[in-house]
Amino acid sequence: MNTTEVQVDTLDYIISEQNLDRIDMMKIDVEGFEYEVLTGCINSLKSHKIQNIVCEIHHAFLQNRGMNEQIIYDLLKNYDYAIKFIDDSHIIAQKLD
Repeated sequence: MNTTEVQVDTLDYIISEQNLDRIDMMKIDVEGFEYEVLTGCINSLKSHKIQNIVCEIHHAFLQNRGMNEQIIYDLLKNYDYAIKFIDDSHIIAQKLD
């Protein structure tokens, strides 16, 4: 099996480095790694920098990793986001005022 190493940064790091005070819309489509992306922007979620998140939930990939979508919903709700379901695989999380 061939592997490739890639360097990654958290969204918190990128947001801080770019000195962004507000993000109106963020889209996440990461094939089952939604939770990891969200935990990489916890500080931005806490500080209310991200207003809206559109996220594609990959149920099968999450299940293969021993997770389910509820962990994503709970994390977002914990940081005061209201979740609206677009369809079975897509949500919009909106920051509550």
